[in-house]
Amino acid sequence: MRQHASLRLLLAIFALYVVLIADSHTASQALDIDQSNAPLNNSDTLVKELLVEARHTWETLSNAGEPLTLEYEEFESTFVILGLRAETERVLSAKGLSWSDLDSSADASPDPSYHSSVKRKDDFESTIPKKDAPTSAAAMLEQLRVQTSQANLILARQGSDRPRELLVGSRSLQSGNTWRAEKNCAKTIYAENWYAPVSQCSPTLETKIPCQRVVRDNLASHQECQLVAVAADRAMVGLFHQGGATAMVPDDVRTEAGTQKGSSRSKKNKKTSRLGTTASQTIAELAARVKASVEFDHGLPQGSLYSSGSLLTRLKADYENDIWERNHSHVYWNFHVDKANIASYDYSALLYLNDYSLGNEDRYEDDIRSDSQVVDELSVVGPNDREGVQSKYSRIAQDATWSGKANSSSSAEPFEGGLFAFLDEDKDRLVAPRCGRLLSFSSGLENPHRVEKVTRGSRLVLALWFTCSAQHSYGSYARALDEISNSNS
Repeated sequence: MRQHASLRLLLAIFALYVVLIADSHTASQALDIDQSNAPLNNSDTLVKELLVEARHTWETLSNAGEPLTLEYEEFESTFVILGLRAETERVLSAKGLSWSDLDSSADASPDPSYHSSVKRKDDFESTIPKKDAPTSAAAMLEQLRVQTSQANLILARQGSDRPRELLVGSRSLQSGNTWRAEKNCAKTIYAENWYAPVSQCSPTLETKIPCQRVVRDNLASHQECQLVAVAADRAMVGLFHQGGATAMVPDDVRTEAGTQKGSSRSKKNKKTSRLGTTASQTIAELAARVKASVEFDHGLPQGSLYSSGSLLTRLKADYENDIWERNHSHVYWNFHVDKANIASYDYSALLYLNDYSLGNEDRYEDDIRSDSQVVDELSVVGPNDREGVQSKYSRIAQDATWSGKANSSSSAEPFEGGLFAFLDEDKDRLVAPRCGRLLSFSSGLENPHRVEKVTRGSRLVLALWFTCSAQHSYGSYARALDEISNSNS
């Protein structure tokens, strides 16, 4: 009771804050509750609703194993404060006002925790938004609610005794190098505070762009898989890892000190690709193929997608607990939804760079395959023949001679475990990795998934995510960082 009373007092103080920082004319406009078309919700009712939602959110995320850094009392207070701020933002917006209108000296974002700290040359501290980070109380609440939906979905489905079905094994696909299935799209997420579904691109119920799962073989050659695998092993030496998982951004660079001839003094620092020039160029070419293939395979106009990030990831069965270890007990095989965690992800793509063990698969298929059809709302469909795809573009996306057909196994050793699993309503549906195989799918709540634990060897994959929003692309974010960096130099 004491805590509830303090929260009601907090609401009153927060409302008074708006009055105190505004001139009387602006404040009377902002808080003219009786005449507003968007009245401030009754304070007692609002606090009670937020308290109930805070408890539900906390319990759901805790049961799902989410790493919550706050104790419940602090989480509850933070959640309610966000709710109060979101309601105030709503009233101000309805009046055509913002925080800066109330106080010209105030930051438009009243809470610095909306942003992350980065180093700056002059004072070593600055605040810039992370990519896709929420920039308002309403956005932070939306993010918590989406992640709660993700946790509810996973808790309702996962279990140790679920049926399992192998959708695509590690043997090469024969008919057209592709396999596909449509999946009913789930509810749209992050449309309130990030961006609305983009017509002719976003896979949602609103746009009528189908949510699909597509496997395409032979997108990379045996030689390309080998080249990237060897370069990745070398580049990941000395990188931090969490248990058996090591990840790096493909265009990561290292800085080497240049020296002046005849002198030991540093002349100029030189930036080089951590992966090496050849491997970096190969990955850039592979990324371009992946983008073209995802657009074609999902029936999108050429140029619809923008990069929203990429990672080169290695999962090892055996690993050292060395000085580079950040979390020896890290569990990378949890189910998750890509877009629930990064709001700009519309399509996910995984390009595998080595093979799931063939011998292991023979035994595995005998154990779990019950039929050759995908059941319920999943249905295998034929090759994509949507109109509007240019014939030249079509030939590029379908042509395996881009880089030659992949051999049955890459020179990187096959691994065991590490199957990709979709968490569907009735069973887990699995895809076996294979050198040069591309798995792409819509990133929303219709496709919760995970990688299963690797039990022998190392599994290597190039993961790429794409957005339909140019504003939320990785390139747009990188340019914003450059602008901030230049302004601080």
